[in-house]
Amino acid sequence: MKQTNTKKLAVAAVFCAVAVAGSLFSFPVFGSKCSPVQHMVNILCAVLLGPGYGLGAAFAAALIRNLLGLGSLMAFPGSMFGALICGLVYQKTQNIPATLIGEVFGTSVLGGLTAYPVAIFFMGKSAAGLAFYAYVIPFLVSTAGGAVISGVDRRCADLQLKESQYPCRYAGSNGTVEERSMLKQMFDQVREKSPLIHNITNYVTVNDCANMVLACGASPIMADDKEEVAEIQTICAGLNINIGTLNSRTIESMKIAGTRANELGHPAVLDPVGVGASTLRTSTANELLKTVKFTVIRGNISEIKTLAVGTGTTKGVDADIADRVTEENLDEAVAFVKKFAERTGAVIAVTGAIDIVADAKKAYCIYNGCPMMSSITGTGCQLSALTAAFVTANKDHPLEAAAAAVCAMGFAGEIAHERLTTQDGNATYRNYIIDAIYHMDGDVLEHGAKFEVK
Repeated sequence: MKQTNTKKLAVAAVFCAVAVAGSLFSFPVFGSKCSPVQHMVNILCAVLLGPGYGLGAAFAAALIRNLLGLGSLMAFPGSMFGALICGLVYQKTQNIPATLIGEVFGTSVLGGLTAYPVAIFFMGKSAAGLAFYAYVIPFLVSTAGGAVISGVDRRCADLQLKESQYPCRYAGSNGTVEERSMLKQMFDQVREKSPLIHNITNYVTVNDCANMVLACGASPIMADDKEEVAEIQTICAGLNINIGTLNSRTIESMKIAGTRANELGHPAVLDPVGVGASTLRTSTANELLKTVKFTVIRGNISEIKTLAVGTGTTKGVDADIADRVTEENLDEAVAFVKKFAERTGAVIAVTGAIDIVADAKKAYCIYNGCPMMSSITGTGCQLSALTAAFVTANKDHPLEAAAAAVCAMGFAGEIAHERLTTQDGNATYRNYIIDAIYHMDGDVLEHGAKFEVK
């Protein structure tokens, strides 16, 4: 959180500098100077940083402009009202046109009207029409110009990001305010309740899974001997089963632990790693589905296809490119996942270029993440452990909890990627992802989640 706030402060400082420099470029309207760059900055701060940072940047810019002789006292009410209103509008609606309107209204109307008593008190102005002609109209012209500039700038940036080779994925949808708030609640509940999660996972990633559970605020316990798994599950609140390194001993342990979890009403997550790659993995996964009622089944699209229809093009433990979910086949993939969810009674989480988390009626299409995450062994395993923590802390909302976990993991990948230097590789990236979850909370997730609901 501290790192995130520092980064926001740095960005706000840059925006403040842009606003001050932009005040050098103005034009007169009814005797007042109109500087649209300030209003462009207000809107960009609102969208990227939030109302608090926008208000602070507007105040700082107005102060510096006055100290340098680049603006008047009227810069304070105009820019500050504009920054606050458009920031609040964007925070509540996530709607760019509404944000532009908020900036125009806040600056031109509220800021302009406030400018009148400010002018009387500090500058001795008393003409009744002064507020309208000298401030409201100029502020309206200025902020409208800034709104147009920022709107065009934002749109161009979005298009450029979508069409570029930027390492992290673009998303044009961010869900409704209520949906984003729900994801926030899901994460906050994990940190508040700190559930103990029983993990039977593969020995390739067991340490990473344990650290991921700790990072999100839950507690892990790793146990896979058949003589103790039932007892261990009794003291835990949830179960994560990962079939990545199967053997005859752990297969029996998985069945015992899963059965005990069902008896106790504990959420259970299945990660069918590499199902379809061998007869043993496929038969074990199918046996587990018959023996245990899972709350969530999480895998890549090839693994899920194998479980659902018996065929998939699993490439080792990775999804084959032939199975990948794209924007072109997204609707078809969503329908397929919903149908499988209905059949199993579980939430199905399919991870890949576009993630799909769905029950029989509703699907979250999630766009968080970076392609580099596929270069790390175990991000899927970590996500399954993370998902177990989220659904255990939110037993009444398994779909939303699973979606929150997937969003959090993808967003952590984005945050971690920003920290990488040219000398860093996949090992450092793995650690940075865990660190990102450690510093994340519901507020951070609410701001960074990228998804749409179908």
